[in-house]
This record gives sequence, structure tokens and C-alpha cells, in this order.
Amino acid sequence: MHSFVDQKNREWKIEINIGAARRARNLIDLIDGRPEELVETLSSRPLLRVDLLWEFCINRGDTPREDFEDSLSGTALLSADEALWDEIGFFIQTLRPELAGLLPQLLQRIQGIVKRQMEAVIEFSQSEEFEKMTDEKMDQLRKQALAEAFTTSPES
Repeated sequence: MHSFVDQKNREWKIEINIGAARRARNLIDLIDGRPEELVETLSSRPLLRVDLLWEFCINRGDTPREDFEDSLSGTALLSADEALWDEIGFFIQTLRPELAGLLPQLLQRIQGIVKRQMEAVIEFSQSEEFEKMTDEKMDQLRKQALAEAFTTSPES
């Protein structure tokens, strides 16, 4: 069992067992394939990883999924991602012992790639360039809304 802390300082525990893996059918299908396919698919689909995190959280209680997802960004998302990869690695080694030597290396490499990507996104989101792009986009949307307001006739 692995855990992570979200932005609201809540600790989430994740555990992959047969029941949870069956409910997350995508994971079982991926495990049945080659480990490289699993790593490639999960590393390129962050929203699938969030879906799996939700499915594998064993202490969700009454927390709405939207609240859970809203609390995953920045370092909390990195921590959640790392816990998910670690739990997937543990589960796969249990099911497919022949991968025991290969999987940790693959997971370590992909965690490094994902971490660097997330850090780059976080860094960019805090840059002046991102702020300028955001300001330009907001100005464009404001102008578009004003233009539509003046060209659309009021409903009678």
C-alpha cells in the first residue's frame, strides 16, 4: 500500500488488489500485454492515471470525485503519480514475478520522465511568458465576447 498527500493536506492510501484491478479494466488489459506497453500507455495518458488513482484509493469515504481531482496539482500530483507507479509496480510483480527485475527499472525511468515533464509545466506556468500568453488569451476572449454581444440581436 502506498500513499500521498493532496493540496488540501489529506492523506490518500492506494492499494491495487484483484477487485480494484478488475474494476479498472484498462489496467488488467495493459498488464496482460508487454510491460513496455503498460508504461508507455500510462505515461502518455495522465488523465487515465488520475482515473486509476481514484479507483485505487481505499479511503475515499464520502469525498466527491471532483473534489479529489481538484486537489491534485503541482507537488501533490507529482506525489500521487509516484505513489501510483510504486503501487502498480508492486502489484505487477505479484502477478507476474518474471517482471520483477525489469519493472523497477522501467518504472524508475518513467517516473523520472514524468517528474521532469511536470516540473517543466509548473515552471512554465509560473513564467512571465505564460502570464503574457494568458493575458493575451483573456484579452482575445473579452474582445470576442464584446463582439458577439454587439452582433447578436436580443431575444424577444
